[in-house]
Amino acid sequence: MHYCPNEAHSPEHWLPRSLGTFGPLQVLNDKICDDCNQALGSEVDQEFTRVGPEAIFRAGLGIEGRHGASKSPFYFRASTTQPLRATNADVSDEETAGLLWETVPGDDGDPQGRLLQQLVVVDCEGNRHAVPFNIEWPAEVLRAAIKHRGIEGAKLREIYLDPEHLERAKPVLSDVFPKFSDVQHFARSGAGQQRRTLLFENRIGPAYFRAVAKIAFHGSLRFVPELSGHEWEFDVLRRFIRRGELPSTNPVQPKKESIVARFGDVFMLRDWGHVIAVEANYTTLRVKLQFFVGPAAVPPTWVVRIGRRPDSVQSGLALAYYAHYLDEPLPDGHAGEMLALDVRKL
Repeated sequence: MHYCPNEAHSPEHWLPRSLGTFGPLQVLNDKICDDCNQALGSEVDQEFTRVGPEAIFRAGLGIEGRHGASKSPFYFRASTTQPLRATNADVSDEETAGLLWETVPGDDGDPQGRLLQQLVVVDCEGNRHAVPFNIEWPAEVLRAAIKHRGIEGAKLREIYLDPEHLERAKPVLSDVFPKFSDVQHFARSGAGQQRRTLLFENRIGPAYFRAVAKIAFHGSLRFVPELSGHEWEFDVLRRFIRRGELPSTNPVQPKKESIVARFGDVFMLRDWGHVIAVEANYTTLRVKLQFFVGPAAVPPTWVVRIGRRPDSVQSGLALAYYAHYLDEPLPDGHAGEMLALDVRKL
């Protein structure tokens, strides 16, 4: 694809492997080299699955990646920028006011909220601050989290940890808060079982949009055999994906529309999944993406302008695929399957 001059022999999951596997249609062959594949995986795929809105659903559905169960994205860079946060939208709820939440799989398999592992500290002016606390953190990381928030010298007042983790955490807490007293410990189930509305904050940046563009571009190469990926019409998008060179107009735009608005088969009502649609008109090739379409969930549609339509692609091209999760893995170990959609129903 001319990301670099190396030979392109690396098999790549154009839909990130961290979202699970959906069979051979998910693999793009001979379009990217090993170095570029690994670089984009660490630079942009990680941002997509641990910072963006998709991270919320991935954690809430318990989707496993290449190395098994995924780590909660709510602790990702939590000692500094903390790009993903969840709080109770009802600020009058005194029981959980100001506390942080995460999504986990519920008993019915759908996402539900749970209090994050966290500490509540009080600064010199009496203000409360909730600070994420990953029990894997050494003392210097927790100390950095306190410093980054500008609350050095704050006193520890509340600990929200599962009881079995409290003893393990005490050495680190004693190191960072050597003189704390009157600290209350709460199990994370202590917030009760009533329904709450969570407010999510995603601090996404250019790397996230590069990931969406990469999924759209590589997905189109997988499904449209007329495309080689080397076409000059895609030069701008390739530079954006690989080097982060943002063009004058962002090629990735959100739209308040649904790709599957009129698609009513039963599995669409029951399962969670992702939709990709590739379209070409007289001048432009573009891709529409929706991630984690599911029961009562209508996520935004990302529209990615791939570039001018090459002569090799006919105007009027329209195709779509749906990668949906199954209740049980397939015999080959895949989390789901990828189905071609009838575009006349979309």
